[in-house]
Amino acid sequence: MRPSARRVLASGMAAGFLGSTITQGIVTPASATLSTGSDQHLSAAGLPETLRGQRPAGARGGEAGTQAQPAAQVGSGLQQTAEVVSEPASTPLAVTIDDVSSVDIAPGEPVEVSGVVSNPSDSRWTDAQVYLTMTPEPATTKSELDAFDLIEGGFGIPVEKYGRFDEIGPLLPGEEKPYSLSVPFARLPINQTPGVYHMGVIVLAGTRDGRDTEADARVDTLMPLLPVGTTDKLAPTRLLTLLPLSAPVSRYPDGAFTDESLAAAVGEGGRLRNVLNFALSVPANTVELVADPAVLQACRDMAAGYVVREGRGSDAVDTRGDADSSRVAADWIADLEAVSARQGLTLLPWGSPASSALTDADMPTVIEAAVLAGQTFAAETNLNGAITNWPNKGLSTRRGLARTRSAGAAVQVVSQVSLPAIRDKFLEPDTYPPAQVTLGTTDGPLRAIVTRPRIGGVAFTPTVDMLQLRQSVAAEAAIRAMSSSRAQTSVLAAPLRWNPSDTDAAEFGSVYGFAPLSATSLADAGTFTTAPYTGPVRLPKNARASFPLELSDKIAELRIIGEIFVGLLAGQRRVSLEFTRELASAGSFWGQNHPNRATALIRQSKRDKAAQVSKVTLTGPSFVTFSSKTGRFPLTVSNGLDIPVTVMIDVVAQDPDFQIEPLKPIVLEPGRQRDVEVVSRANGSGLTAVRARLSTASQHPFGKPVAVDVRATQIGLVIWLVFGLAAAVIVVASILRIYRRIRTTGFRPRGQLPA
Repeated sequence: MRPSARRVLASGMAAGFLGSTITQGIVTPASATLSTGSDQHLSAAGLPETLRGQRPAGARGGEAGTQAQPAAQVGSGLQQTAEVVSEPASTPLAVTIDDVSSVDIAPGEPVEVSGVVSNPSDSRWTDAQVYLTMTPEPATTKSELDAFDLIEGGFGIPVEKYGRFDEIGPLLPGEEKPYSLSVPFARLPINQTPGVYHMGVIVLAGTRDGRDTEADARVDTLMPLLPVGTTDKLAPTRLLTLLPLSAPVSRYPDGAFTDESLAAAVGEGGRLRNVLNFALSVPANTVELVADPAVLQACRDMAAGYVVREGRGSDAVDTRGDADSSRVAADWIADLEAVSARQGLTLLPWGSPASSALTDADMPTVIEAAVLAGQTFAAETNLNGAITNWPNKGLSTRRGLARTRSAGAAVQVVSQVSLPAIRDKFLEPDTYPPAQVTLGTTDGPLRAIVTRPRIGGVAFTPTVDMLQLRQSVAAEAAIRAMSSSRAQTSVLAAPLRWNPSDTDAAEFGSVYGFAPLSATSLADAGTFTTAPYTGPVRLPKNARASFPLELSDKIAELRIIGEIFVGLLAGQRRVSLEFTRELASAGSFWGQNHPNRATALIRQSKRDKAAQVSKVTLTGPSFVTFSSKTGRFPLTVSNGLDIPVTVMIDVVAQDPDFQIEPLKPIVLEPGRQRDVEVVSRANGSGLTAVRARLSTASQHPFGKPVAVDVRATQIGLVIWLVFGLAAAVIVVASILRIYRRIRTTGFRPRGQLPA
């Protein structure tokens, strides 16, 4: 926990310490003392002061450094200054705090600390001793607690009484040795005022060059001390703990996986398995899992048997997924169901879309697809359908949040890093930032839960020490509860790549039993205090703000051909759902961060869908002639797919006087074709171009159009008039001939003579 990189002596102790002697490896203090809240006097000399220094994020232990820095004022006014000491003769040791007896200091109970001292150097160390050190006065306000984190070096008063420090002896190169400290409450070098105390562990040892008075390793943490008998009267801080379950899901359109990375993530020792184990191990109703439904569905598919495709194009080879991987995926899904019964579980939009980049690229359809796919998955699996938009690291823009909200996401989570005005407009030295803000958007006010990069001075990084984080969360909760009569809310958000160890749940879980803290959930977000926010909402400069141009173009092309393909298969709900998921995955932030692979997968999917669409064709004559105002000509629709399709035929004439009757939608069975007659009417004679093309029922045109030249004439009417007149002439002539015969011969048959 909290390693320090500085080696210093505090002037407040220097006189007493420099006046002491070292006998047989034991420090003999001088006369300087500190009065505590009791009648006893604790030595203020005899061991080097250790001020907190620069430390790598998440490191569990510390080693001394070389540069001295002035100390900050901490607690209720304890002032310390530092003076430079000599350079170390050898590579420093390292020390960790692996266990603390309790979250807080309990009056009357000892403080017990244990850990490991290690020697990473090539030198042999001798007479190593481990001491507990604490600040005599606590932090009681936020600013004082923050000041602890500013100290770069040593701090506090060491406990040097025989039996209270641990003599671990020599340390060979590469050797590690455990230590254990137990200090009764009455022997702690504190004034017992309620608040948060800065506690640490220091190591003194010698080398072949002798032994000096400097700490050769140090590590620190925080421990609250609550007012006796008032814990039930404090307004507990509500802690919202968000744990993401998201990972890259790289699959081909037919469902084949591109690799075994997801199987490794949910298998023993994998990151997703470890996060789930953590949620299973901590007390019920304390954490909120925020899961990507694409990961959940992929694990379901994997459990039922899956295929991994290696290579591309004609060189691609399909292999059946490992049976053990199917089993661990099934186990992971079963454990997820168990977690959902005892912890909060909400869903991200499908594929964790890069909503801000998609908004900037004018691709809201992809965001809508992601939210819809998440809602559909929730309905199919009986999960909570209130989609939570939690962008990668909580980084977003105002437009990105607004667009995802308008797509149907019920909850928005944003990092304080994207809300820079919080620091300037909301935070007084002793005021914590709001857990929820209201943002103004063009579609009206938007509420967003705010995550913070640091809590109690510790950042929740992928490698954070969970015991250190536990103590920092408890310290902040204690300060909040002691400084306000109203319950406050704090949001603790795990990073996406956090990979907890088996012991992390045990180390952190006990914080939920700490009296000044209570767990809350996203379902309770409506009860959080909300503050108006009018400043900018933006991505930091180092964040990836947009999609690569080629990837954006391929996503747009996939959307167009995909909508045509889905429109052809009207009524095929599963096909529509699969494309919605595929489009959402194309816009994921995983794809944004790995554009080459994403572009290749999208290109192949687009090519496959285009090949399917091309099997539905339209043919017809190139030239027809009408001999009257009304005429008909044939078109033929063919379905080369093995599934039914629904199509429309759009026929448009170049000449507006050439009218064509609309055609009804056509449902065509697999492998069949149908002839369709197009009925048209011309208001005059002449030649016009007619263009026929297929479209989906949703009016998305596709395929190669058919061009038909149509000639319309009025010659048909003249011909019928001529025929009519000719017929009339023949009839009249016949009647006249018959009439004349009757007059001349009567009704006697031809050839019969009169009598």
